Amino acid sequence: MSLPTTFDAPSPETLGSLLPAYDFELLIAVGGMGAVYKARQRSLDRDVAIKILPREMSGDPAFRDSFQTEARAMARLNHPNLIGVYDSGTVDGMLYIAMEYVAGKPLYYSSYGIQIDPEQAVQLVDGICAGLGHAHENGIIHRDIKPANILLTPRAEPKIGDFGLARPTDSDGPGLAMGTPGYTAPEVLRHPAGADRRSDLYAVGVILYELLTGKPQEGDAPPPSSLAGVDARMDAIWRRATDPDPEKRFPDAAAFQAALKEWRDGPAKGAVAGRPSPLLTGSPKRPALAVPSAAGAVGSVAAAVPPPPQTNWALARNLLIIAGLLVTTVIVWSYLDTARNQRHEENEKIARAGLAPAGGVPLAREPATPPPAERGQGDLQPVRNEESPRDSLERLRSRLASGDRREMPAGSRRDGDRHFLFIEEPMGWHDAAEFAAKHGGHLALPASPDDLDKIAQRATAARPVWIAAGRSGGDAWSLANGTAWTPPAAPAGSGNHVAIDRDGLPRAADASERLPFYIEWQGDGSNPALIATALAATAETLAEGEPVYPPGTVSFESRHFLYVPQVLDWRAASVIAQQAGGHLAVPASEGEGKFLEQFVAAINPRDRIWIGGRREGAQWAWITGEPWETARWSADASDDGEQAALVIRPGDGWAAADPSSPADGFIIEWSTDSGEVEDPADSPAGSADQEIAALTVRAGELLKAADIRRTEQLKTNVRDLGWALDAWIRGLPRNEQANWQGPVDQIKDLISVGRVLPEAPKRIPLSPKMEEAVNLHAQRQKQLDDAFIQEAEKLRVAYAAKVTEAIAEAGSKGQKTLEASLRTTLAGAAEVLEWVKSFGIDPLPANPNEPEPEPEPERNRGFDRDRGFDRERMREIEREIERRRREGRPFR
Repeated sequence: MSLPTTFDAPSPETLGSLLPAYDFELLIAVGGMGAVYKARQRSLDRDVAIKILPREMSGDPAFRDSFQTEARAMARLNHPNLIGVYDSGTVDGMLYIAMEYVAGKPLYYSSYGIQIDPEQAVQLVDGICAGLGHAHENGIIHRDIKPANILLTPRAEPKIGDFGLARPTDSDGPGLAMGTPGYTAPEVLRHPAGADRRSDLYAVGVILYELLTGKPQEGDAPPPSSLAGVDARMDAIWRRATDPDPEKRFPDAAAFQAALKEWRDGPAKGAVAGRPSPLLTGSPKRPALAVPSAAGAVGSVAAAVPPPPQTNWALARNLLIIAGLLVTTVIVWSYLDTARNQRHEENEKIARAGLAPAGGVPLAREPATPPPAERGQGDLQPVRNEESPRDSLERLRSRLASGDRREMPAGSRRDGDRHFLFIEEPMGWHDAAEFAAKHGGHLALPASPDDLDKIAQRATAARPVWIAAGRSGGDAWSLANGTAWTPPAAPAGSGNHVAIDRDGLPRAADASERLPFYIEWQGDGSNPALIATALAATAETLAEGEPVYPPGTVSFESRHFLYVPQVLDWRAASVIAQQAGGHLAVPASEGEGKFLEQFVAAINPRDRIWIGGRREGAQWAWITGEPWETARWSADASDDGEQAALVIRPGDGWAAADPSSPADGFIIEWSTDSGEVEDPADSPAGSADQEIAALTVRAGELLKAADIRRTEQLKTNVRDLGWALDAWIRGLPRNEQANWQGPVDQIKDLISVGRVLPEAPKRIPLSPKMEEAVNLHAQRQKQLDDAFIQEAEKLRVAYAAKVTEAIAEAGSKGQKTLEASLRTTLAGAAEVLEWVKSFGIDPLPANPNEPEPEPEPERNRGFDRDRGFDRERMREIEREIERRRREGRPFR
């Protein structure tokens, strides 16, 4: 992923609407990798800094993972020398992270090119080590330590931030490209995945060198003692921290801090190797506010004094030294006074830009001009206000938006009770109108022909100037304040918005054309050209029968359409459309769909645009109740979730979106295509979906009715079997009745649930008559089951035919979700037995009383208390009983 070179940072007002939990106050810094804002967290009433990343970077999976790593890594840490993290997430396609607000600026901007007092340099580095030590103890290495990533509090306390390249110490992945050139340890350049805590400490050693010397550490840099007033013991600390071999560096931050403490506690801390310390000779100690030329001034005066001989030159020598010191004092005082004035001017500029100067004991005088960009790419740069017209406009944005007109931006001109500022940066019509609105104004409203002539003075042959006017449908024109407008001449061109050329004549241009414009402010603080004003005027004129539509309204047959570039969710957009006397656009026909796509291409919106389609469940429908006849889906349109609303993606087609999420705008339609528009909260009526649902319910009812009939017939069948067994046993001789009553009772118990066993269990002895009766009723039971399955199959075939028709209809109308749902329904009806089961009906229920079969006995012995069962003897008895019945003789 290539880093963006610029970032069009959203305004604080825009972010306030996207993140309502925070009150955004000002933009602190901006760069290619994002922007940082100061905000107030409402719930906890505390200041926070919120970092926003560009959409290009937020959309990149690798970078998104890195950013989330930063948030997770910092959220785990809690230390006074680390910037705390409170929250993170995504808003409007941009990643953000809410952090502790530090009322200061990066160390880079307070120390660039200036030697810092050694005591204060050591104090700063000790704080940096303390914060890093806490991070290391929690398993996190930073991997990009540099002055730009260290903020200073008003008390000059360092706080480490921007863990964008951080990763857990146990991570074995390749990671990202490591650190910033000049601060990155050699082993990391060779093997990025090999970064560890010693790599972070290498960068701290480089920072120590720069603080002490005011120079970057490059190549074979000379030791600090040769460039700054410190003793050689500091050289040893620096060399160990930045040794090319990580094994020879400090093993951890605590060891680095211990070395710094030993230096502070040791003797002659300011002594430079080879010469006495200025403290020992009485020379003035370098102040915290570094004055690089002071030492040179002392040296030059001392050099003018000849070496003292061993004579009475003592008095003269002392006088010369005193004179030299007086000269030096004047030089130093003059320098300090100039530096103080420059610093005061810089702090005033920073305060006007919304930045707090680094308070407490100042580290160093800030350069009169900002230092060059650090060696890293994409670093955030403080927003400085030099009071150009655009800088002045941004400084006054909040006041202008609130209606305060006591101070107007630099470069603006007054015309009666109106103020105008020309914006040379070209923008599309909607972007220009939004830019003007967020600064409390609007595009210029031509109140008279003179206004057009004045606007024309800034137009060129190639670039006319936007005004707050556009088509009001057909050949009519209107202004953004909701009034009809009659231009001095018919605007040339086929666009829907108006620009003024250098001759003062109107020209029709597409909203996507990028042109300069004027911002106009009313002296009384009002804004008569808000989109809400134009929409309210449209609703009123519709009721009067002579509608005046807002600028940019286009016509298709008898319908009128307007694009409104407001970031809202689907329901809010629908409510606004209804309040304006219309509804969200409904491209119910093929022609309307093509027209809207062409319309959207001309206005060139940012991303998604709401229109009036809604799905709950599987069926899409229009909020106007018009029939859904066609769809123009995007090739990769997803349709996830139980609820969805319809968006147009510019140049890509339709797609489903979460109705509770914001889109970049919406299209209002005014037409008489339908009756009353449904409430956005109501579910859309889906005829195909409801028809199949009703058909499914009806099929289930029919199957259940058939199953009830079968159940009653099965009960009759088992009752008849019981009667047959009772009749048979009553015809037996008394001594045989006793033998067979047990098996008869067992069979009657088995069939008490309403089903006959297909085969008598082998453990129950059956006489031929009993077996004949059981088989007869088992066959009858099978016939009843078969009849039920045949009836179910007829229902299934009819049901599947209806579903198949619905699938074809859904496909022809672009009802993708419905089509997929119906195909699933059809697949469930592919086999009759499974389909019947889907309704909670058992197509072939088993007899739960059926016992497990027992193994065959060794010989065929029946049920007989004394001599066992003889099947042949039983047949003889049954034949004799039958013969005597025919002859009318009783069996005795």
